[in-house]
Amino acid sequence: GCDSNVPNHHIDDGCNILDLISRCAASADNHGRFVGCVAHLNNSMVSAGVITEEQKDAVQSCAAQTDIP
Repeated sequence: GCDSNVPNHHIDDGCNILDLISRCAASADNHGRFVGCVAHLNNSMVSAGVITEEQKDAVQSCAAQTDIP
């Protein structure tokens, strides 16, 4: 329900950002692990030049606000 306003870029492996965040949700057994997984993903995407620091913060804020899992 949270829109980070970050474009859903395609990543080299054929997935997009939302696909990768969905993987975090599927593998997390609690909210903290989900948020941690998204943080790791965000840091990787910033390092790869896929998103900016500002976009990372927006995605992370949405992850923190979710009810996952």
